[in-house]
Amino acid sequence: MKYFIVIDGSQKGPFSIEELKEKNIRKNTLVWADEFPDWVEAALVEELKEVINIQPPPIPKDKNTPKKGEPEIKKVQDNLISTKTEVKVAKETKSVFHLMLYALVIGIFSFPIFYFGVYQAAKYDNVNVSQHLNPEDFPFPLRYGSSNEYMIKIRKDYYMEDSIGNSSITFVIAAGALILIRYISKTAKWVQETSKKQV
Repeated sequence: MKYFIVIDGSQKGPFSIEELKEKNIRKNTLVWADEFPDWVEAALVEELKEVINIQPPPIPKDKNTPKKGEPEIKKVQDNLISTKTEVKVAKETKSVFHLMLYALVIGIFSFPIFYFGVYQAAKYDNVNVSQHLNPEDFPFPLRYGSSNEYMIKIRKDYYMEDSIGNSSITFVIAAGALILIRYISKTAKWVQETSKKQV
């Protein structure tokens, strides 16, 4: 069987197998024979595999010179890594934000507990303060001769400030505890998964 080939965009041939050995045809050289419905690459013709001229790629000028396509591949990999990192950071930030909201709710609800429960700020609303000058009941300076309303206001302001301070501390403690529990749980899960992979 003889084959026509395309060289530099021009049709050449027909050539026998022996003649094709001298033409240095490549894998992607287009060939055609009477039995072919259309032009095909030489690599697809079983009979031509022995005459295909396989040449190594050119020697790189510098051993550090990247291969063709490597910069694009590295760029895509870097983009994928960057995207994954951004997604992880966004998820982690969202989770921490939710935990902070929970801690804030705990801090807000702790205020009435301190104000009305611990300090019992409302129990002296209808009491004559001048009759209760025991420092244990009123742990703040009272001015003798002051009106009952004034001393009640001073007492409530004191308890208000103290309750706000304690609620803020409760918020900080709750936030720290929730975040700590979250990361302890994630660490335990990671250790468990790593152990399974090693087994």
